[in-house]
Amino acid sequence: LANETNAALALRMAKNARDSLLSGTTTVRMPGDRRHADLALMRAIERGDAVGPRLVSAGESVPITHGHGAKGRTGFDGPYELMKGVRKQIQAGATWIKIAISGGIATDGGGIAQPLMTPEEIHAVIDAAHRFGAKVTAHSGSPSATSVAIKAGINCIEHGYHLTREVLREMKNAGTWYVPTIVVSQPATLPFFVKIGSPEWYLKRRDSTGKDHWKALEMAIEEGVNIALGTDQLPHEPNDGTVATVREAEYYVSAGMSSLQALRSATIEPAKMLGLDSDTGSLEVGKFADIIAVSGDPLEDIKSLRTIFFVMKGGEVVRNDLVEPL
Repeated sequence: LANETNAALALRMAKNARDSLLSGTTTVRMPGDRRHADLALMRAIERGDAVGPRLVSAGESVPITHGHGAKGRTGFDGPYELMKGVRKQIQAGATWIKIAISGGIATDGGGIAQPLMTPEEIHAVIDAAHRFGAKVTAHSGSPSATSVAIKAGINCIEHGYHLTREVLREMKNAGTWYVPTIVVSQPATLPFFVKIGSPEWYLKRRDSTGKDHWKALEMAIEEGVNIALGTDQLPHEPNDGTVATVREAEYYVSAGMSSLQALRSATIEPAKMLGLDSDTGSLEVGKFADIIAVSGDPLEDIKSLRTIFFVMKGGEVVRNDLVEPL
């Protein structure tokens, strides 16, 4: 938010963390925030001083000058500046690094499919992060930039608005993860973006991207690309009569996944992507007891996820609608 103080940011993030957990999301990856408030919140949740999901953070994103996500920030240019930017985020506590290798919906001007980072810059970021054991994800709408990133060993691609079947096959062969965030571009979720005051140019760019984005998701499912559910919104944000995370899963089924595949994309698959599958992602002896309850069978109808009435994180009940509040 414009002119938001550090104190106000911290309070807003704490509320959003609690609301996200209550909506049924017990682990969240945050691919790029501001002022390292996410890192402070992550540590507060780990200490038990705040209520929220388990957080995995990329710290602040590492943008190039005039690139996507660079507005109001100092950009990094050339391999060596970017490597330094990566190391600063890891030093602050980030275990992921977020870059933007193409234009984006939220950047006014420039092609969404335009490759903005040079191959040398992409390679430098990935190499610098991997040397410290951090993973790298990239905002991308560009097939060519994505192909470069895959060959450089990137761990994950966000959005993939205009990806081709050829590039998706490269992702499949390399084991690269795909986080579609399909809710950001589809007609049914337009009212959310209108409600939050998105400018007209944003809405037009969003609409112009939706068909290609949907096709990329369909092809990714057909090609068997590793898909982890993500929304590019807070998990509890209202979308088409439910929350963002649930609507995202519903879209996956509409695009060709079985209900079981969609459930896995929201549970065990992201746990694998995060390297947390020994602790969470499935109900097994020795793992965290992260449990939700719904009023139906989501294997029969994925929309049963709209009826969440119980949430447990790590064996602690945080929501139970069957019990009267005190």
